[in-house]
Amino acid sequence: MECPNGIGILEKAIEKNWYTDVVRQLQKDFMLANINIHLDVDLLPEKLSAVLQEKIYVLLMEKYAKFLNLMYVMDIPESELINTKWENVVETSKQTTNLIINRIFNKVAVRKKFAT
Repeated sequence: MECPNGIGILEKAIEKNWYTDVVRQLQKDFMLANINIHLDVDLLPEKLSAVLQEKIYVLLMEKYAKFLNLMYVMDIPESELINTKWENVVETSKQTTNLIINRIFNKVAVRKKFAT
């Protein structure tokens, strides 16, 4: 499955001055799923993506029920998860991270569009 490039999406968020909103929405969704993660708005897109990927990897390996709950909270379509390659956990965590970043960016974009 071809996933959107998470780092590219984060760079687009910086261009639109939405990066802080994206990071805050990520933090909020993790909190709603009762998953501890510290995301700082000062993180570069590459580092933010790496932190997310590491957390997703741990959830996949050790806390799968929490991973599923996070996908529900973030409203990641089940069809996109099903189309993810599940042969390698590292690649799966990378693809899932890209799906998450894309979804959060879209949430922020919709909120910005209808805020005016």
